[in-house]
Amino acid sequence: MISGSNGSGKTSILEAIHVLTRGKSFRASDSSQIIQHDHNSFTLSAVTWKDSERIGVQRDRQGKTVVKAAGECAKFLDIALKIPLRMMSPIESYALVNGGPEQRRRFLDWGMFHVKHSYWSELKKLNRILKQKNAALKMRCSDSELTQWNIMLAEISYSLDVMRIEYLQQLEQVFSKYREKLSLLKEVRLCYCPGWSRESTDLFTQLSTAMRQERQQGYCLIGPHRADVRLEIPYGLCKDQLSRGQQKMLALALYLAQGEHLFELTGSHPLYMVDDFSSELDLVAQELLIDALDPSDKQIIITSLTHDIPLSQKLSHAHDLKRYVIENGKVYECFGGQPR
Repeated sequence: MISGSNGSGKTSILEAIHVLTRGKSFRASDSSQIIQHDHNSFTLSAVTWKDSERIGVQRDRQGKTVVKAAGECAKFLDIALKIPLRMMSPIESYALVNGGPEQRRRFLDWGMFHVKHSYWSELKKLNRILKQKNAALKMRCSDSELTQWNIMLAEISYSLDVMRIEYLQQLEQVFSKYREKLSLLKEVRLCYCPGWSRESTDLFTQLSTAMRQERQQGYCLIGPHRADVRLEIPYGLCKDQLSRGQQKMLALALYLAQGEHLFELTGSHPLYMVDDFSSELDLVAQELLIDALDPSDKQIIITSLTHDIPLSQKLSHAHDLKRYVIENGKVYECFGGQPR
């Protein structure tokens, strides 16, 4: 647990871990923005919790990146597989419920990347086909060429669709447990929209019908790259009907369900990072969240303005609870309630 005043650097610690394990910041789209203004590069390193393996990354302003694991050159893909990271911040939680379909596709992709490795290669294949089809559209390709791209796109789309449906059916079963644990509305449902209509013709026919409009727009309008996981209750979308606090609890329930599903299939929990734990949550909601997190069997890094939150009280006598405080740009471990 890390505490400190606003602007002290709590989130920067989480950001460093995110960059180290995912290769990018969750706050800045440009990696050069996280390099100190008077330096040309940054270096991050850490030791993994389970096997004490050292990992590190160095990146300069020109984008040159070196990644190492156990002293050998590695890829972020390798580290991401080794250390599944589940970020739970107010920004991410809000975006999952209120953001566009891209946010929920990222949620879906994260889960499937860690439990079904063939999905990632299929997704990369989809992105290559889309890139080439969009380039062909902008170059005003012939109808016959566009038809060939649509054939390949329809084929890969059905493959991805089957995997996504299977994953969401499994996730829904785990999610139902967390709806109960977090006292969320039992009516909340995950409704998968594949990116094309299932009620009319097949995908290839829909792609053929959309040719003229796609030529006008210059990009592909139909396919799994337009998929969404709608969060619904019987009388509307969750983003329109739930309070901010309920929305955060819903997002956290989804993240925790995804983590438990990962554990059921692989035997490994993700590393949870919860930024600004108490934001928009009353004490009852915080207690419910701690019970759902169950810190006894997983690694969780939490930031908060103070240590006076339910988790600190609940695990006050636990040997594996470590408290840190940030003061004047330095991190101190707390012993007996006081930093040393």
